[in-house]
Amino acid sequence: INLDYKWVNYSLNLLHGDMAFYNINITNDGSRNGTNLNITFDLPVNWSFISPSTATYTINLTINESRLLNWSVYINLSAPYTTSLINISGVSDEGSEGST
Repeated sequence: INLDYKWVNYSLNLLHGDMAFYNINITNDGSRNGTNLNITFDLPVNWSFISPSTATYTINLTINESRLLNWSVYINLSAPYTTSLINISGVSDEGSEGST
């Protein structure tokens, strides 16, 4: 399989107590179906998931299928102030069908 991802929407200029919304579109543009794919979103310290309540989606994608994944998160009042955040994204395949 070959997964392609694209950030569709994300929140900027966030403050303590805010909710943030992140959407990522995952597409299987490979030549094989993808099964039990774990898509994980890591949060900064003192942020917490609202919906879903976990960092990981486990999905199946057929060839040329896309899936829009959504996360709602809360920035806890105890989160440290920062002037910038860096989102790092990556796709990996740990299965026996090849690598991305």
